[in-house]
Amino acid sequence: MGSMRTWATPLTAGAFLLLGVTGGLMFFHVDLGMNKLVHEWLGWALVAGGLAHAASNWKPLISHLKRPLGAALVALFAVVLAGSFAIPKSEGRGKDGGSRAVIERISSTPVAQLAPIARRSTEQLVAALEAQGVQVMDPATETLRSLAGRDRGRQRALMDAIFPQ
Repeated sequence: MGSMRTWATPLTAGAFLLLGVTGGLMFFHVDLGMNKLVHEWLGWALVAGGLAHAASNWKPLISHLKRPLGAALVALFAVVLAGSFAIPKSEGRGKDGGSRAVIERISSTPVAQLAPIARRSTEQLVAALEAQGVQVMDPATETLRSLAGRDRGRQRALMDAIFPQ
């Protein structure tokens, strides 16, 4: 276990530093370069480091968890985690709730019905979407969500194509 400790603790500390900074930037909506992508993917380094760190310090960890404060803190975070799955997310919650609701509606509206809103013909919208590499088979039934899948970034890119600035 001693050899695991030599890399687990520095890995955990480095990943914590990285995630603390990128998470703080994301919290304050500061979008710099690849921060969000780095935060999401290298978060796994913190998970791996944390697990290895816990394994190499198992007895002290169990000792902490036997104390009331340690048990209470872990229980608190377990309750918050459970609540994060149990409480439904409201469309109106948050600073951009209204715009998020609009984006959801636009994404689920058939392309042909978006044409008058975009002040373009259905054919122009289809051409704009096809220029983005999307094949529109039936504009009367296909939506941006059905064309882009669950990829919200792709949905926004398609919206930008049909609603040019």
